[in-house]
Order: sequence, then structure tokens, then C-alpha cells
Amino acid sequence: MRHSFLTDEELLSLLKGGDQFAYTEIYNRHYNVVFRFVRKYLRSSELAADISQNVFLKCWEQREQSVLIREPASWLLTIAKRQAIDFLRRASVEQTALSTILASYPTHQNKAEEDQFSLDYCDSNFELPDPTSHTYPLTYTLFSWST
Repeated sequence: MRHSFLTDEELLSLLKGGDQFAYTEIYNRHYNVVFRFVRKYLRSSELAADISQNVFLKCWEQREQSVLIREPASWLLTIAKRQAIDFLRRASVEQTALSTILASYPTHQNKAEEDQFSLDYCDSNFELPDPTSHTYPLTYTLFSWST
């Protein structure tokens, strides 16, 4: 059967039965529209490609529910919009967390504190087990010329 001559409704009916060729035809017909739609939201071709792949994965996973769908383009674009918004929401949360973490770091270097940390570390090195206690002095000797 040539799937390229079928209507979207007929393809959805075949898709519900697990027809992979129907899925491929839906993908071929609608991928570019979904991709451009997501790229407008995210302003990144790479992210749009990832989200678009997720949209069609969800299309396959929800194929049994596709009998209720009358217009696959609208259905796919709704999935795409939700996926893009979820991505932006996650990115916003990650950005907020990163900003909070970076704000807690001191913005200036305190040479005295760094020197004290080095001294404290050298002093605590003597408490390490024998094989480990030889590692730090060697490393310290090798890299101490750069300071």
C-alpha cells in the first residue's frame, strides 16, 4: 500500500494499529512544520531538532489515542508547544539555580585565605596513611614553581 496517497485521517487510523509506514509518512509530512515551529520558540536549530524528535516519539507512544485526533498537524504542534515550554521552564530553573550558586562564591581572591588553606592542608597531610602522604609533597614540589 502506498501511504503517500492516504489522507492524514487514514494514516492516523493505520498508525493506531502500529503501522510503521504510516508513522514514517506522518513524520515525513509534518517534521519540517514542527521543526520550524519549535525553532521559533527556542531560537536554536539544535534544540529544535531534539524537541522535534521528542514530539514524534510521543506521537508513536500515544498512537492508540490518535483515533480521537482529527488534524494531526494541530496535534503535533500542540505536543511541540508543550515540549518547548517544558524545556524553557527547566532551563529557567537551572539558570536560577546556577545564578544562586555563583552568587554565593566570593568575587575577589583572598591571598591570605588561600595561603592559610595550603598550610592547613600541608599540616593535615601528616595524618594520611603512609602511601598517600608521599603523593602530596611530590605534587606540591612539582607545581610550587608556578606560584
